[in-house]
Amino acid sequence: LLLANQRIGGFSSTPEFISLHSVDPNTKELPRAGGQVVREPASTNAVDAVEDTFDEAMKREAAAWAATDSKLFSQSQPTTVRPTNAVGYSESLQHPAFDDKLDDLVVLLPRPKPAMPLAPSNLNPVEQQTPISPKKSVEEGIWPQVDSTIPLHSLIQQYGTTEGGGTCENDFGKPLVDRWRDGRKNMCTDPGKGELRSSLRCYTVKQTRHTGDGDSFCEGENLSISFADYADKSKTDALLNEHKRNPSRRLWVNHRKGTVRGVCTRARDFSSTPLPLWLGEWLGGDRFETVASASDLKCTEWVRHPVYIVNRHGFANLYLLSEDVVNAFIALSVLKMSVHDLQIYLTDLYPKQPYSEGFWNKIFGPRHPAVHAFRLGQKFGINGRVCFEKVIWGIPGPASIISTDVALRTKCGKSPILRAYSHFSMASAGFLGMPQRTFTSTAQQIVLTYISRSSTKHPNLAHCGDDGFFRCEEWKFLEGKVFNRALLNEEKMIEHLQEVLGDSVKVQNVDLTSVSFMEQLEVIANTDILLGTHGAGLTHTLFLPPHAVLIELFPTGASVNKHFHNLSKWIGRTYYEMSCGDNVDIGAVTNVVKSAMEH
Repeated sequence: LLLANQRIGGFSSTPEFISLHSVDPNTKELPRAGGQVVREPASTNAVDAVEDTFDEAMKREAAAWAATDSKLFSQSQPTTVRPTNAVGYSESLQHPAFDDKLDDLVVLLPRPKPAMPLAPSNLNPVEQQTPISPKKSVEEGIWPQVDSTIPLHSLIQQYGTTEGGGTCENDFGKPLVDRWRDGRKNMCTDPGKGELRSSLRCYTVKQTRHTGDGDSFCEGENLSISFADYADKSKTDALLNEHKRNPSRRLWVNHRKGTVRGVCTRARDFSSTPLPLWLGEWLGGDRFETVASASDLKCTEWVRHPVYIVNRHGFANLYLLSEDVVNAFIALSVLKMSVHDLQIYLTDLYPKQPYSEGFWNKIFGPRHPAVHAFRLGQKFGINGRVCFEKVIWGIPGPASIISTDVALRTKCGKSPILRAYSHFSMASAGFLGMPQRTFTSTAQQIVLTYISRSSTKHPNLAHCGDDGFFRCEEWKFLEGKVFNRALLNEEKMIEHLQEVLGDSVKVQNVDLTSVSFMEQLEVIANTDILLGTHGAGLTHTLFLPPHAVLIELFPTGASVNKHFHNLSKWIGRTYYEMSCGDNVDIGAVTNVVKSAMEH
């Protein structure tokens, strides 16, 4: 097999070598020049490249891109493929038109002549995408208009199909929403008598590579709920004390008998229906109780607008919180709902802040502020009950699509669900298509934002207070613990970058924990290159402008999981990664940034 003098993404290439390696199907490990080991998934278009001439494969690829992207963009072009600095390409030319045919085949294409000096050997520009100007897109009406009344599923339909072939579209595109909707099951149905009739339905889907019997959420009508467990101080204190001893113990209450009541008849297989994680602690067993008449619901008050109940996976970690928020977006899409009249109930024991005001109020509850379990316990006490015309128990955080295969590089790109979610979030927050983030002139200043990890205050102390279950005196034992994962030479790196890059780049060092979530989004919306060490703050790759680049540093001891590589690929983001010590090689980082600037 010889591929010579081809044009790849604007680079003129000469044949250097082509090699087929049999690799481990789980780790995808293969050796590279200089003894380095890299992890790459099998190329999804490898067999096509073998069966056809390379020219024919490229022409077919371009046609497939154009057919897909024409649904969203008026002027489509194939994705630019650019080299890693070793000898191959990383996940090049992936498209849903190509299926996975050989999982153990990796094709290393000829190394092109670079248009600029190669970055140091520890740079791996894993993903690069064709930049799209947000100003141009908004002015041409490419992005659909967003307001709180739009059913969320209609946004997903605007973004075509997921790239990568195989199960990618089923797992990250509109078919996932459709399959979840088709998994509807009546758990408690109308008995056919009386004026007020209750119902409970659960929606279950089996996601690829997710464990268990399926991932679920539930929807009810005319149901009565007791919040007595949040008024029971002995119960909440016992759970908090257990969490202190074992921080991995999630602060989800296991509810008492009869917490939920409905005037309906339970399905025969109610007990065998999957209710994973906290759904079972709300609705499983005798927690859901059927009653004979509306008077037995014992309603203290009625809530007429829809309520979405969530037990958060975490409260101060943006990645864990994003699991819950993306899940809310999916659940509402399954139900063909908008957020217009929605209210969020946070029914875990974690502090309400730091993200309630931004995520849950501004984006998902524009008319009704989120309510915390502490307030529910205060207001309704042991004996009060609230009746809901419509209530939804959301998808538990660990079931999120963004938690799929975090140990491996995903082959799936440009998820319509996550792109629609990003679009909806930034539009709802007022940051979509900011005109200053376009590049019509080479003289325009590039903004590089470095996410600092210098904050030393533990989040349990930073967000405790007497207005919640996290009373500050209970967490004083954390005051002496260091909560700092900053690079040792962080300040020198920032100074060097500004000095070397000059006035063409504005370098800003931002500690995101010191500002509100809406202020974080404002920073991110005005960022062209986001740089930071592996950590939850890099979840902001979901909210960067379309042309922006993410650079992830892996210092000594950092997780090797691919959370932010995968998020970037699912959103269509150009992504670079670099291994480093606690004292980062400043020159190497500078070269990575220069490569990102060139992009």
